[in-house]
Amino acid sequence: MMKKTNSFKLAMVAVGMLTIGTVSAQVTTTTDALLDKNLDATKVVKSVDNKGTIKYIQGANGITTVTSTNAGNETVTTFQLGGELISATAIKTTATNTFAVEGIQKIDITDLADPKNKLAATYDGAGFSILVRDEISGEVKKILADDLSKFVVAIRAEDTIAASVTAGTDHSITVANLPIITPLNSGKLFVYRNGVKLRFNTDFTAAVAGTVVINNTDLPLYKDDIIEIQFTR
Repeated sequence: MMKKTNSFKLAMVAVGMLTIGTVSAQVTTTTDALLDKNLDATKVVKSVDNKGTIKYIQGANGITTVTSTNAGNETVTTFQLGGELISATAIKTTATNTFAVEGIQKIDITDLADPKNKLAATYDGAGFSILVRDEISGEVKKILADDLSKFVVAIRAEDTIAASVTAGTDHSITVANLPIITPLNSGKLFVYRNGVKLRFNTDFTAAVAGTVVINNTDLPLYKDDIIEIQFTR
């Protein structure tokens, strides 16, 4: 009876020592050096699947699985993302560590009879909307194309000539919020004299932000002429 009792005690001590050793071997910090991959085969979890393939598994902020027949020569396997997020999630990129999505499908504008190829009239309805980014929170949001047009800036200004201006004399007109106009964006600016359209870089220029200059050497301006300016951005 004494032998059995002593044997049982020894067995319990052995189990306790194994338990302590197991606990002390656990890695609980995701930045622990033992979780470094590709540096040492002993610093990852090594397993063998039912086909005899050696696998190295590392877990830190998610699970990375690498498969190889030789330690230190691992190749990353693929895994699938999906489901519902249970907390706010952000993906931070840099100029080097960029984020790209490949294989995005295009809208077939040759088949506009199909509802899915049209602009969506309502959220979560048939058709498509436009993705945008909130620059403060970084959140990706969507907006209907028709609603996006509400952000288009349209400028309209009028100037009545107070006194006649001799041909070849510059006449400047102030237009608030008008950008510098170049040949690249000149198609967005329209200037009229008494309803007749004037020509960019021939009858007028807008080389300074907020200003249109009438400067045709053959175009005098007369008192009470009306200059109308329209710009859409």
